[in-house]
Amino acid sequence: MEFSSHSAGAATIPDRLAPLVASEDPQSPRAFALPAGEGTSARNPVGGVLTFKSTAQQTGGQLTAFDAVNPPGEGPPLHVHVGQDEFLYIVEGDFRVRLGDELIDAAPGSFVFIPRGTAHTWQTVGEVWGRFVGALVPASAGFEEFFIRFAELPAAERGPAAFARVAAETRAMDVVGPPLARADPADRPTRPARRTRRR
Repeated sequence: MEFSSHSAGAATIPDRLAPLVASEDPQSPRAFALPAGEGTSARNPVGGVLTFKSTAQQTGGQLTAFDAVNPPGEGPPLHVHVGQDEFLYIVEGDFRVRLGDELIDAAPGSFVFIPRGTAHTWQTVGEVWGRFVGALVPASAGFEEFFIRFAELPAAERGPAAFARVAAETRAMDVVGPPLARADPADRPTRPARRTRRR
C-alpha cells in the first residue's frame, strides 16, 4: 500500500490518518451529529470492530468517543491511560471489568468510570458478543491512532508484543499486565457493579 504522509511532531502519519491526529485545539470545538452506522471503524486488536463516533479533531481535543463490538472471551491487556479519564457503558452482552485490584461483573446497562492513572481491563464473558460505548476525556488522538495503526499490521505481526509496542509509540496507553483471560480465568467469582444511592 502506498500513501503520502504528513509530519506530526516526531511521527510520520499517512494522509488518511491526518483527520484523526490533527491539532487538538480546545478553542475550536464545533457542534456535529453523526448518523447511525457512521464513524471511522477499525478492526479491534481483541477482535470485533471499534468505531470512533467523535475524535480529538472533531471536538477540539475535548472527547474521543467510540462504539466497540467484541467477541466472547476477549479483552485487552491490563493498561493505564495517564492523561485521560475513561467511561464504558455496556449496551449488549456481559463483561468482567478489572479496576485496580477490584474485579466486577458488568451487565447491559452498567456504567463504569475509570479515572486516569487507574490500571484497568475488561473481558466479554458468556457465549454472545458484547458491545459497549466508551469515551476518553479529554480526547486522545494517540488512542485513535493506535487502533488505526494496529489494524493496518499484517495478521502475522499482530499479538501482545505488537499491541504494547504500538500503544507506546502512539502514547495511547501504558500496558502493565496481561488480559483477564490469562490473569484471572472466568471461573473466579466477581461482584456485580455497585448501585449508588440517589440523593
